[in-house]
Amino acid sequence: MMGEMTNLPDGQGVEVRPGNPLDVALLYARLSALDADYVPMERSDAWSGLVADAVQWDHVLQTMQATRERSTTQDHRRAIEVAMRAAAVDTGAIEGLYEVDRGLTLSVATQATAWQASVMEKGQTVRDLFEAQLQAYELALDVATRSIPITEAWIRRLHEVLCAPEQRINGLTSQGWQEQPLLKGEYKRTPNHVLQLDGSWFAYAPVMDTPAEMHRLVEELSHPGFLAEHPVVQASYAHHAFVRIHPFQDGNGRVARALASVFLYRAATVPLVIFADEKSEYLAALRAADRGERQVLVGFIAERVAGAVQLVAEQAGGDLEQRVTELRSLLSTRSGLAHAEIDALARRLVNAAHAAGELEIRGLALPAGARLYSQANDPTSEAHRPPPPGGYRPISSPHQAGAGVYLWGEVESPAQAHAQRAIRVYARVDGEAEGLFRLVAGGGQALDINLGDVQPDIRTSFDLRLRAWVRRVLESVVDEMASQAREALKSAGYQSNDDPTSGG
Repeated sequence: MMGEMTNLPDGQGVEVRPGNPLDVALLYARLSALDADYVPMERSDAWSGLVADAVQWDHVLQTMQATRERSTTQDHRRAIEVAMRAAAVDTGAIEGLYEVDRGLTLSVATQATAWQASVMEKGQTVRDLFEAQLQAYELALDVATRSIPITEAWIRRLHEVLCAPEQRINGLTSQGWQEQPLLKGEYKRTPNHVLQLDGSWFAYAPVMDTPAEMHRLVEELSHPGFLAEHPVVQASYAHHAFVRIHPFQDGNGRVARALASVFLYRAATVPLVIFADEKSEYLAALRAADRGERQVLVGFIAERVAGAVQLVAEQAGGDLEQRVTELRSLLSTRSGLAHAEIDALARRLVNAAHAAGELEIRGLALPAGARLYSQANDPTSEAHRPPPPGGYRPISSPHQAGAGVYLWGEVESPAQAHAQRAIRVYARVDGEAEGLFRLVAGGGQALDINLGDVQPDIRTSFDLRLRAWVRRVLESVVDEMASQAREALKSAGYQSNDDPTSGG
């Protein structure tokens, strides 16, 4: 491969690869001859006087200032990081290293839930490239905020970081196509001119001229006249001049965008964010600058800065995930469960108690005229329910059916009888796992239940305890039925078999 084409990325030029019908020796000779066609990078004063739209730029600065004033420092930093991550994920996509869509870019930029999994679906290499690109933008931010001069050594370091995940490259040499180690942090050793789609060639700096051109570029970037220029002009010139040289074997486009970001970080605290779906417009602006229409590139970058600042302003309104975390903390209890989770477990207890009642009743041989029921609700009105035990609260239920269990029995005339017990479940106010729930039946019968008895599932040992407790509640219901039936029969003049005066 002959280098990443960023002044002429995919779509404006094509790289010459193995299998091209052109004779390799002639092609290599042609590439070497193109050295003479290289047009040295411009001096920065050729861009002097170019300006971004003044009204737009004032709005950018006002928006950023307003964002700082209404946001906490943490929120503002997080919003800047969103812009940095967006730039980092899409800079590789612009070069065709991988594909992204809006959903993936947004997920990665905002660190939405499962963003790592979304990236890993594209492979470990994509994750490694993104991490390297993010580190490069962090290097640019560091240079910008510390006002460190840009040096050749720093640019080589930037390239080394960006290309860290890439190990080898297939390049054209005088001996033909050969796989070679990717030079990281080192200038190119073979020509990397590019064949354009229209069949013409675009010449970058010759290998022998590259060190001198890079030295000249760094001098331009530190010249007082250049440093006095508008930040958007600085970013535009640095980007264009760098890619005119194309100093590295690969990775030039990614380096150019990170380099341009230094000047934008200093002025507006945002990097140069170019999304993959803006690639065509980006390439057109670069082609215009190659033709001497520099204002087109300046205007394009000014619009990207405005977009990045607006992105930061919208993101700095707060941290949704942090607010959810705070809400979770508020709703959580000593057991680590939210109140809603505790109530869901409580409703599971209600269902278990109802099932236990049905099982016990099903096994009884009731006499004719007598009936027992287990009903999965509590018909008692809210106003007439007893207060919860101290330290406990009623459970919240969207339906009355989940509030309790109603055990009741009746006996037909003449032994008229009706008895009932409402079983209600309560949860500890502090949510402590020990004794988290208490079942209370009319008549004062109670059963304390620990979290471990019902989570993750109801344990067999607790189920047996619950069955025995519900059985005792049913016993009290039957006792009351019998007492009422005895009195009813006595009042009606009947004698029952259990009456000691009956003589039976």
